[in-house]
Amino acid sequence: MDAADTNRHMERIYATMPHQEIPWNLSDPPALLVDLLDHGAVPPGRALDIGCGMGNYTRFLAGRGFAVTGVDASPSAIAAARRLSRETGVAANFLVADMTADTSHLPGPFAFVFEWMVLHHILGPERERYRRNLLGLLAPGGHYLSVSISEAHEGFGEPPTGKWRKSPLGPTVYCAALDELAAFFAPACEILERQLVQIPGSKAPHLVNALFLRKK
Repeated sequence: MDAADTNRHMERIYATMPHQEIPWNLSDPPALLVDLLDHGAVPPGRALDIGCGMGNYTRFLAGRGFAVTGVDASPSAIAAARRLSRETGVAANFLVADMTADTSHLPGPFAFVFEWMVLHHILGPERERYRRNLLGLLAPGGHYLSVSISEAHEGFGEPPTGKWRKSPLGPTVYCAALDELAAFFAPACEILERQLVQIPGSKAPHLVNALFLRKK
């Protein structure tokens, strides 16, 4: 499975599933993000929300003073995000983009990049393209928060352990180890925080890799 297959799965989900039934479409912002903002680790500025879905966290960041662009590979997700932005009166920019492909239309550089539960969907050599695009969009000294399912999490997907798993809604995912991800980003980024964290899920908690980085 490559990015095109994953993107088709995601478009099908956003185009056909009732939005309230999409497991990751949660309205409350994650505590990991809220804590960074509350403690002043990330000051308001230009921000990029990768895999923004329907824009819930994009609008949260906008409400906290960020000039935010939310991107997703699903046109249906972006259409819903734009509609909700109009309905709520929260100003944010939403664009269709695949972070493993051409990102030249994105208005970087960004002082903060936020990626919530996306990286495990990026497989094989496409992970290198993702890293290259991410670093090209992140300003020097800019911050990056990445949260993705950890190999240490048991009971998610099929098989329920290991790096490669099929997620309940279809796409294949790659569950990395925390040290593996830290090494992946370390050449270009200073690792400010790295931790295994349990976060709420729609049916059960998830054990995730949480990395907070600063571009060198």
